[in-house]
Amino acid sequence: MTFGSRTFQGLNSGPAIALTSISVHNTSLSPGVRSTIFTLNSDGSISYGVSTAPKPSAWANPVAAGTGTGVWVKMVATPGDANTTLGGIASSGAWTSLASGASASFTSASSSVEGLGTYTIQFATDSAGSNIIGSATGGWDVGYTP
Repeated sequence: MTFGSRTFQGLNSGPAIALTSISVHNTSLSPGVRSTIFTLNSDGSISYGVSTAPKPSAWANPVAAGTGTGVWVKMVATPGDANTTLGGIASSGAWTSLASGASASFTSASSSVEGLGTYTIQFATDSAGSNIIGSATGGWDVGYTP
């Protein structure tokens, strides 16, 4: 008895994940609360608030309308200190659909501190994170740096 096999390219594979590293910085020698944000857009691109770090332009390849449909993202943030307020996917730790995009924000806790930390981002084709299709690492640095 002979059995044939077929490979279905792209079945539940999602887009190619182009992002491997992303970091954001917004520091100053002057006291003041500083914040930064990045958004993983639904078309596969990335947009930024204030950041002096190198900026990758896309999380997926190719960048096209609807790329985020069927893709979920999860960020696990590890603050290096208690000086950062996390927002969006940075604070939730939950799988979030990229059909409408998702943002991560980082704000120094007061005008006289610097907040630092690292994170891991995972991409999956299901809301439970069973089918991981890519990951990235990075970190943040926000606040007053005398």
